[in-house]
Amino acid sequence: MSPEVETSPPEVGLVIDGKTLNVIINGDLQTKFLELTKCCRSVLCCRATPLQKSMVVKLVRDTLNVMTLSIGDGANDVSMIQAADVGIGISGQEGMQAVMSSDFAISRFKHLKKLLLVHGHWCYSRLAKMVVYFFYKNVAYVNLLFWYQFFCGFTGVAMIDYWQMIFFNLFFTSVPPLIFGIMDKDVSEETLMILPELYKTGQQSQFYKMSTFWIAILDAFYQSLVCFFVPYFSYSGTSIDVLSFSTPVNTASLFTITLHLAIEIKTWTFLHWITITGSIISYFVFSLVYNAVCVLCNEGANPYWIMEAQMSDPTFYFVCIITTVIALLPRYFIHAMKGTCGKSPIIVAQKLDKLNKAQREIKIQQWKEKSRTSSIRMINDSTDFYNTSVLPATPEKIQNGCTVTNEVNGSPRLCHSRPVFNAVGPPKGVSDLVREHTEDFIRANHRRSISTVTV
Repeated sequence: MSPEVETSPPEVGLVIDGKTLNVIINGDLQTKFLELTKCCRSVLCCRATPLQKSMVVKLVRDTLNVMTLSIGDGANDVSMIQAADVGIGISGQEGMQAVMSSDFAISRFKHLKKLLLVHGHWCYSRLAKMVVYFFYKNVAYVNLLFWYQFFCGFTGVAMIDYWQMIFFNLFFTSVPPLIFGIMDKDVSEETLMILPELYKTGQQSQFYKMSTFWIAILDAFYQSLVCFFVPYFSYSGTSIDVLSFSTPVNTASLFTITLHLAIEIKTWTFLHWITITGSIISYFVFSLVYNAVCVLCNEGANPYWIMEAQMSDPTFYFVCIITTVIALLPRYFIHAMKGTCGKSPIIVAQKLDKLNKAQREIKIQQWKEKSRTSSIRMINDSTDFYNTSVLPATPEKIQNGCTVTNEVNGSPRLCHSRPVFNAVGPPKGVSDLVREHTEDFIRANHRRSISTVTV
């Protein structure tokens, strides 16, 4: 083979019309059709009825068990938009029916790129991290009561004042994670637009995996152990009462849970600072006022002047600081190691955001070149179906099952032996054509996956 011949990996597309879809659907060829489409880079269904559009979406969604997205601008796209997991309507000359039936509305088709690559990535990242954080937060706080049961004979007695337990989730730690789930940006908009491969992190569920969940739960168990037993050993041998002991435990837990969120935040805004600082201040204000007015001064459960007494003791501050540092040290160490030695695309993109514009452009070009080379090598090594040979320049025609196109400069072009599927118009014997070519084609291209279905 001549070194001048291009060796880019071949891509396969399938074009099929509405009449052919009827043959496939009515002829029980849905499974074969889906297997065939999985070997193609793109599938174009043209001249399809609204019912056929929705049937194609449902077929892909239910059979392949994947998330589907439909986008349309007219009334004939409404059923397709409603059948998909995510529906996008384009407002235009064909009315507002598609927009009214969709989950998202855009004014131009070109805005779909930003909607998916930027807002789609941000939305997935925020929601995944926020959900994991809420699980972590509740496990870390509830286990404080669990460890205390070993010292009270599992009687169910709570060492923390009931009103403080109620307000802990209701006020003190509720707003910061919501702001985190709305405002955080793990990667800048410019980087996400330049590097569309970062969108794969959402497709591969890299932020919300089983391992991520259980690591957060184990971290919550560890932090609850530290927040309980460090104050326990610090006040060991003293005559401190239960409610006085629970004050540094509760305070250290609040510091730990709040600063844990601060470690997870990638883009700080004014609202982040206000909500985190406000949560801590509101906790101390409530505790001081609540303990001063003595709302429930019952014998055996008297929180009167406890916070005031603790804040006048230097041991209280020492215990809270040491407990928070020990509890957060593993989490901070792991994040520091990921930021220094991590090789995931998101971490690399975050490092790119810290560079100036010129350096970032150079690094992005190097990254794209490396990714393109790796992809070509992987496909060339894994594909044995395409037999390549150099043919002399001829007019565009079909030769021995190959599509040969004449080059402008008269140089020979690489020929790829592949089946030719003609699905324009009502083809005669399409069932036989699909059955004849599908199995060999699928077997040779089983590593390919469908990326686009256009109807």
